[in-house]
Amino acid sequence: MKYIMTGRNVEVTQGMREYAEKRLSRIEKFFNEDTEANVTFSVQKKRHIMGVTIFFEGNIYRAEATNDDLYVSIDKSIDLLEGQIRKTKTKKEKMMKGTEVKDYGIRPEDLAPQGEVTKVKTFNTKPMAIEDVILELKDSDKTFYVFNNSETNETNVLFKLKDGNYGILEPEK
Repeated sequence: MKYIMTGRNVEVTQGMREYAEKRLSRIEKFFNEDTEANVTFSVQKKRHIMGVTIFFEGNIYRAEATNDDLYVSIDKSIDLLEGQIRKTKTKKEKMMKGTEVKDYGIRPEDLAPQGEVTKVKTFNTKPMAIEDVILELKDSDKTFYVFNNSETNETNVLFKLKDGNYGILEPEK
């Protein structure tokens, strides 16, 4: 990570810089080498404020802490930032497990260790109309149904959306 440290109403000393970099090293594993962390030190009426802002793959991580002791404010802001990162990572992991697949700027290999196929299911894709598949899916507790579309003669997947509607996966032409 690259650090951009600035001071408002305070000069950023070498000790402040080294301590902040040491504490920020805890979160480096979540980011690329070229990710920039904007660190701001400030003093207002004997209160030390330390803020960190990181822009990474479409996300903004921002934490700020205030304390009478500069080093405590550094520790607090890094703890807050680490909590935000873990919360975002957990949320992305949950979304990757859901039925909707969206691009949130993370790769699946970053989320979990590589696994292997432990279960194989086979099914018969019979030709069906979309309306029939919807009725079939409504009557079951499944979240998706693989079928051979009778209109296009291609394999499709019909799935339930969270809002009660349905979506269809079709192969590209």
